[in-house]
Amino acid sequence: ETLSTADWIGGLLIVGSGVALVFMVPAGDEKTSQH
Repeated sequence: ETLSTADWIGGLLIVGSGVALVFMVPAGDEKTSQH
């Protein structure tokens, strides 16, 4: 029951995009709210 390369890539893309949204959205809100 080992994950295939496609499964690893798909998982990394989903997790990576989720983490990117969590870090980028608050940062963008803080920059825009300061002005």
